[in-house]
Amino acid sequence: MGYRAYGTDVSERMVEYSQRNLEWLAGARGRAETRKVTGGAGAGSGAGTNSDGAGSGAGTGARDFRVEVGDATKFSWQPPIGAVAAEVYLGPPMSTPPTEMKLKAAKQECGGVLLGCLRNLAGQLTPGTPVVLAVPAWRRPNGAYERLNLLDEIEQLGYNVRSFKNLAQSDLLYHREQQVVAREIIVLRKK
Repeated sequence: MGYRAYGTDVSERMVEYSQRNLEWLAGARGRAETRKVTGGAGAGSGAGTNSDGAGSGAGTGARDFRVEVGDATKFSWQPPIGAVAAEVYLGPPMSTPPTEMKLKAAKQECGGVLLGCLRNLAGQLTPGTPVVLAVPAWRRPNGAYERLNLLDEIEQLGYNVRSFKNLAQSDLLYHREQQVVAREIIVLRKK
């Protein structure tokens, strides 16, 4: 899409995996651009530009992404930040619905990371910056999913929680069949 991506993860191993995936994607995109350009007159016009008109290096092997190790509750990203899209910490892997005690511990840990990340990020964003997050929700023995339910606390940190005309917040939950840890999408804007 032409955006310059800047990603962090607290795990060095995940950063290495992301780096490899992005390098593969840049190579695949370059091969696709080469096919478009050699496909006939006028093919591929405008390829390799970002929305701001700056060259992204598509098709040239140049990097338009950056990935590094960083704790989102403490990290300082290089400005300007045009948008944030992230999956926050989802807690430990689970193959069965957690007991009440395990669920309480997971919610406390994941909620603490989420609020710490948003608190840290708030001072680095300009008003109106969109923030889209995938946060955990856990399947209960009855099949329903329990969410973090931190929207009030998130608003107190300086974010407006966005709502949608034809969707309820409960519609923004996704998971595979019988998956224990689901993801809920929350859409925010910096106040």
